[in-house]
Amino acid sequence: MGLLMAVALFVVFKNWHLPHNAMINSVATTTFAVYLIHDNGVISAWLWNDIIRAGRFYDTVFLIPHMVLTAIVIFTVCSLMEFIREKNFSTIRGCLNRK
Repeated sequence: MGLLMAVALFVVFKNWHLPHNAMINSVATTTFAVYLIHDNGVISAWLWNDIIRAGRFYDTVFLIPHMVLTAIVIFTVCSLMEFIREKNFSTIRGCLNRK
């Protein structure tokens, strides 16, 4: 079922042409890093069990708002971490290339 949905989404958006948007592209470049950060074995258990604790909201009306807010916060924090990492490494690369 998941594969069918993925193929269907691909077909729907395949011919959709969007204009260039620098802000969307800069956020999109962080998506893989967000995945790597939040799904890391060291961080994952701590994040989901100690920080998020979504199980508390399982049978409440707050489940959906909690999950949406959690996704937004995780993506934002991890994107900021990636922006900072990229800025620091580009500065280091610039210093190394001058020598």
